[in-house]
Amino acid sequence: MNESKEKIWSEIKRCFNIEEERRGFCMKLAGKLLRGFRTFLSSNFQIQKTRPGFSKNKCYKSGKSIKSRISVPKRTCRIWTLQSMLQKEESSETSLPAHVLWKEARVGKSGVPQEEVLHVYHKCEELSQSLSPDDTKGILSRALDVPEYSGRVRGKGFGVTPTSLSIKKGKAPSNRELHARLEAMQAELDALRREREASASTVYKGASDKDSINCTFQPNILEGISHCQLYLSSPYYRMVGKGKVHNVSGVLLHTRELPAGCLKVSIDIAVEPNAALPYPSDDSDATTVHEAVGSFVAWPTNLICVGYEVFV
Repeated sequence: MNESKEKIWSEIKRCFNIEEERRGFCMKLAGKLLRGFRTFLSSNFQIQKTRPGFSKNKCYKSGKSIKSRISVPKRTCRIWTLQSMLQKEESSETSLPAHVLWKEARVGKSGVPQEEVLHVYHKCEELSQSLSPDDTKGILSRALDVPEYSGRVRGKGFGVTPTSLSIKKGKAPSNRELHARLEAMQAELDALRREREASASTVYKGASDKDSINCTFQPNILEGISHCQLYLSSPYYRMVGKGKVHNVSGVLLHTRELPAGCLKVSIDIAVEPNAALPYPSDDSDATTVHEAVGSFVAWPTNLICVGYEVFV
């Protein structure tokens, strides 16, 4: 080999004026050109047919022997192994589920899938019990939270399409079905709104004595002063302000008794400034939430929510 390299280098120096330190680069370039020339000859002139002792099955047998010694086969080989096991057992199933193939294709050298793979596999098992067979989106795509493409089947291997597996596409819902579904949802929403308004109209009445003047304590409002949010239920349920509720025994509002089912609140922030006060005070000109900021007003107990936000 060294003699051949010396002959090549001597021929290069005879034809070209090249310095000795450029020998390594020139020899690498000559080897690259030689390999390209051999490839050109073998692909265009089929020299391998005239080569003595050449066997067309030699490369195939060599590759097959190497493949048999591989400890961890490729994913496609694992899928083929699972399918062959299914045929040997004479199972009634025509093919394995996509998530089973997906899990087996991700087994490491130890033979045990990773924790992330097992998590997705268990999620697929749970979805397979709840989803209908006519679902257009695959179980594996739902578990991985990725889109389902029309030209492929996830987890079945390369080149597998829905047509080859005879998978029928689900029928898109018509406008009539969507309209009926929307009406059903609207009916449920109206029922929930009526139920909430009915519960909001309930007034909690507590026992009164000499020291407590018409004061009511709601179970979810602690006794004392607490931050709160103020709501109105007409024409729809909404938050109109924020402040503090004074749930104190014997409290008065501008030297007058509180209306039945109300508590004394101080308004700090007007979320809906033009919202009308539920009980305007006769001693004040304030009729809206904005005008009542910084003052005390009476507010229905069932429209006060405590503890949702903390003011700093």
